[in-house]
Amino acid sequence: MKSTITICLFVFTTGCAIAQKQNFVPGYIVKNYFDTTRGFVNDQHWKFTPEKISFKSDAGSVTDYSSADITSFLVAGKLYESVLVDVETSPDKETELTTDPEFKLEKRKVFLGALIPGEKGLYYYQPENGKRNFYIKFNGKHQVLLYKSYVTPSAGSEKSDPTIAHNNKFQEQLAVFLEECPSVTANLNEVAYTRKSLEKLVGQFFICTERPLPTEKLPTDKITPKFTALAGTSVSFLTFRSKTFPYLSEADFKPSLNFTAGLGLEIFPSKDGKWSFVNELVYLYYNIEGDYVNDVSATRYESAHSEFFNQYVKLNTLFRLNVQKRKNLIFFNAGISNGYALSLKGTQKEYRRLADFEQYNDLEPYDKEQRYEIGVLAGAGLSHNRMTYQIRYESSNGFTVAPQLTSKVASIRFLVSYHLNYEKD
Repeated sequence: MKSTITICLFVFTTGCAIAQKQNFVPGYIVKNYFDTTRGFVNDQHWKFTPEKISFKSDAGSVTDYSSADITSFLVAGKLYESVLVDVETSPDKETELTTDPEFKLEKRKVFLGALIPGEKGLYYYQPENGKRNFYIKFNGKHQVLLYKSYVTPSAGSEKSDPTIAHNNKFQEQLAVFLEECPSVTANLNEVAYTRKSLEKLVGQFFICTERPLPTEKLPTDKITPKFTALAGTSVSFLTFRSKTFPYLSEADFKPSLNFTAGLGLEIFPSKDGKWSFVNELVYLYYNIEGDYVNDVSATRYESAHSEFFNQYVKLNTLFRLNVQKRKNLIFFNAGISNGYALSLKGTQKEYRRLADFEQYNDLEPYDKEQRYEIGVLAGAGLSHNRMTYQIRYESSNGFTVAPQLTSKVASIRFLVSYHLNYEKD
């Protein structure tokens, strides 16, 4: 089993790596003399602003281009422009902040990604190592929106921990950029230096001034589906109900603590991200043991030790409510699980004593089994950046189908998820 999983993961990872290296999709480049060449761009779904791209025409060979070679390129509906701009290079990690509130600017010719393209547009630059900068296109020029975090000593005591302050020069720049629409600029002090906040603000400006803007660039865009990998622990409880199988219905079954893992996809049908659907494909198992004792009299005694080792693959479908709390997302979800048993193994060792007669038997604990299992789920959790932490309860109808014997499996799970296609605001 372990070797099979390892081989599958290796093949999947290798296939993804090869696909990433060669992913040519339709696009175009604009060279420095403003001649447009259509062909195919190697789209790498960049988490960072690319320093160079690979391009080929219908019959041509692959050529690499940097920001010094072309003025712009378009791939998968995303526009990148080559511009000589100021880049604010101050550190943005809390552990690296300094006490200097002044901006550190450096001239670079780079590709800027267009969030809202046009004569009045919004752009960004995200180097592989360094902070993200946002830009406005204003009067034919790309202007960096200036923002910086720094530390200041806490007032009242030299021994107090320093506090984090912010130089929000970008809000003054936006006041000039959006001056045609006072209703939009009224609450600029509440605008954050994040992609979502700035896109929403500039989108509102276009709506206010009735400027044409592609529908997909409005701030009411659907949110990108979220792909996750999840793992955690599961505490499982097994109970039986029967009048004819007392060695199961009256047995004392101990809970089983085991590992679970899987993949998830979260889809956001609501444009504000408040509601979402989550589908998960997970693997889980449990190994539960229980003992039954019936000490009737000094001459009659019965006992049974039962053990169940079951493995499942389950498809979970959940409806989720998301509540934003500062930088964290609190969520509550509920749904159903559809499971299929990869293996069901039950054993039972029975002991009987009547007067001087003793008997040991190895038996099948039940007559009929079902591999399909359905259950209900409910839980809550907290999401921060790439990581999600949640607790979940599940109750399912178990694995027995005999009319005189019913089973129930309940589980409490503690899960940690990693957001695979996470994009920082």
